[in-house]
Amino acid sequence: MRRRNYRLFTLLLILCLFSFSCQIHTGWANYTVAEPAISPRNPGGDATRVRILFSNVEAGPGMRQLPATSYEVYMSTSTSDGEYQRIITIYGTTDSAETDPNVNLTAAPAASGHDLQVDILATTFSLQRGVAYSFRMKAINDEHNIVSELSGNAVNFLQDLDKASISLIDSFNSDTGEVAVRMDEPVTGANEYSIVLSSDENNATGGNVIETISVDRDDLLSDSGARVTVNTGNLTEGGDYYIHLRANDTRDEGTGQDSYSDSIQITYEP
Repeated sequence: MRRRNYRLFTLLLILCLFSFSCQIHTGWANYTVAEPAISPRNPGGDATRVRILFSNVEAGPGMRQLPATSYEVYMSTSTSDGEYQRIITIYGTTDSAETDPNVNLTAAPAASGHDLQVDILATTFSLQRGVAYSFRMKAINDEHNIVSELSGNAVNFLQDLDKASISLIDSFNSDTGEVAVRMDEPVTGANEYSIVLSSDENNATGGNVIETISVDRDDLLSDSGARVTVNTGNLTEGGDYYIHLRANDTRDEGTGQDSYSDSIQITYEP
């Protein structure tokens, strides 16, 4: 009788443990990317940091009873489990995060259900334009050796800016150097615009640049366009020159995220 009761007790104990284990191990949860996906320039540096926001970080019903003692963040260009690269381990708080100059933990969860924000140095990890990156997090309870994973869909970072479509409101005034440029619609992601006067039809960078003038986005979109005056002292009589509109995202410092419109030819004939 005692042996039967002992077996019954053992069976019930195993069932309870199995049930408890099923409660702890949870499936996938979604994460989101903080807006903007690319953070402003980091103080004292010129490299781009990509900001990832894991929302409502917790590992499901079981982990509410067993809070995570550490977190691990992984990155991959593939959804294959074997190709994920661990980029940081976080032990509870920002102060106890693994030291890594290429990763900046800007907000750590004090308990389950909080947001976790991680900035990674895009140039160090060789993030490429238009490539989809997946990020995965493991919430770990070391005492009970339990791991729960959080993941989500791949996200594209460092997308190229579209180039603006422009037109001249009036002909170039060779006597005053005045020209008015209108943009058909704003460039998504750009927060700075410049009119570039170049000596090359297809190149508005480097030694081809004669003059660069910052212009206001709203002026460019207005019916009268953005009206500027170029320095005619840099022009040669009878010479052909080219107007380009440069759209730039200054929040993406270090990666050269900008675009140039197709050029419009002008001739200096005072």
